[in-house]
Amino acid sequence: MTGRLLTGVERWLLRRGYAHRDTRVMVRNQIVLTGALCLLGLGLGWRWRWLADTALGAVLMTLNFYLLAGFLQRVLVHRDGAVPNLLVRFYGRLFVTALALAALVAWGGASIPALLLGLSTGVATVLIWGISRVTGKPSAN
Repeated sequence: MTGRLLTGVERWLLRRGYAHRDTRVMVRNQIVLTGALCLLGLGLGWRWRWLADTALGAVLMTLNFYLLAGFLQRVLVHRDGAVPNLLVRFYGRLFVTALALAALVAWGGASIPALLLGLSTGVATVLIWGISRVTGKPSAN
């Protein structure tokens, strides 16, 4: 079951232009981790609100992760206007993420530590990928 899920997500990413294998693996792992957190948040979020808030933070991180990885792949291929485009997209995404976080906290009453825990899934994904590269052991390839 897990192998089919990972393969399915990876094929979906490949169809969307994520041609670089390591990038695809990182984005795939982030999507699967967020999916698991969302299932936990949906199933147990009524009991433990922080779990649902953590899932929301992970969704925000996954959207950023997905968009940034796709953009960087395109930039590496085309290389024209990369720096200005990267800055505009990065700060634009940062601004939209800040607005979403502010809305979740101010109007949704979300837990700040739980949101930060969800946002840190991106760091965990990159860290796991990096450790797997150094040790030579695949990170769920």
